[in-house]
Amino acid sequence: MRVAFIASEYPPHVYGGLGTHVEALTAALAALGVRVDLFVPEREVYQAPPAGVTLRPVPVSRLEGSDGNAGFWISFSAEVITHIERLDIAFDVVHCHDWLTALAGAGLTARSGVPLLFSVHLPQTEHPHADLEMLGLRAATTGIVYSHAMRQELLDRDGVLPRLVVIPNGVDSTRFRPLPARDDDAEIVLFVGRLVAQKGVDVLLRSFAAALVRLPQARLVIAGDGDQALYLRRLARYLGVMSRVEFTGWQTGEELVRSYGRAAVVAMPSRYEPFGLVALEAMSCGRPVVAVRTGGLPEIIDDGRTGILVPAGDHLRFAQALVRLLADDRARAKAGLAAREEALRHQWGDVAIITAGQYQEALARPRPVLGTDPGTADLMAALSPQSRAIAEQVLGRSRK
Repeated sequence: MRVAFIASEYPPHVYGGLGTHVEALTAALAALGVRVDLFVPEREVYQAPPAGVTLRPVPVSRLEGSDGNAGFWISFSAEVITHIERLDIAFDVVHCHDWLTALAGAGLTARSGVPLLFSVHLPQTEHPHADLEMLGLRAATTGIVYSHAMRQELLDRDGVLPRLVVIPNGVDSTRFRPLPARDDDAEIVLFVGRLVAQKGVDVLLRSFAAALVRLPQARLVIAGDGDQALYLRRLARYLGVMSRVEFTGWQTGEELVRSYGRAAVVAMPSRYEPFGLVALEAMSCGRPVVAVRTGGLPEIIDDGRTGILVPAGDHLRFAQALVRLLADDRARAKAGLAAREEALRHQWGDVAIITAGQYQEALARPRPVLGTDPGTADLMAALSPQSRAIAEQVLGRSRK
């Protein structure tokens, strides 16, 4: 089987869980014997992929307009289609990831009749991103999500979606592994992720300030970057905790594994989390997770056994959960062992087997026909004139 895999990220250009997912899943599919051609935007340098994965960077020019960065990804989608047609390769299926590549998937399945699998990593709510996401879902033979909470959210939004399959993310348990603890690591709280409003790091800082009253030697490590970085530093100073907080920037590879290894507890204060790949990585490293009861997190974390779940936005309850684990070595160690055991059930090899099975099923299913439905009309209305012209050209054959 040969798959045209279309994504916005691949190492070292990884800005969240999507890039981690793409790297791990393509490698695991290749290990099964699936031939993967991975189409990504052209960047200065990419990590060399493993055998069985052919990386195909696609040059793309940025479009300026009222649709912001959507113009860039619409242009990328059009260039991917042109690139694939020039290659003259017969693909069995097309697999696109998130709204950024939705137009490429819709256009390719319209031209070739090849089944489209469309993965939603983070459900969108704003135009035109949400319209592009819905376009990808309606053009797809199969939609893939990573938690039952995500599936229900999308079904609540629109009842005429394709078959939606839940395939939870995986983790490389040989890479993300328990490391020996050090005495000076006993009270480290770790956050890993983008520094954006969705991730709730402002709530974590308030929780940490409250926890310091009970545990004044505790430390908070924030591993990530994003548009709230400056604001969060200022908030830490305002709360009087900056001397106990370390902002490390993005971490990957063994550096990230070492950070998990040094942490006593990993914190996920997200206002919304469709799955929570960081939670799975932390659990694989034998670390309990304190998280908000939102999105897909309750499907990964067993409250009271592998971590603690608290209500969204309640920084005092979050602080209490942190103190509870930081102050009790035995309870923390027990939760860490249970977390590792649970993580071992989520391996990328298993995810690849299920995904390849969905490829086979898609080949046997009838192809959806994307018409001039309200979703398409809304998409066109939300785009700048230049982006709209490209989108209409890409989708033209699908609306005959």
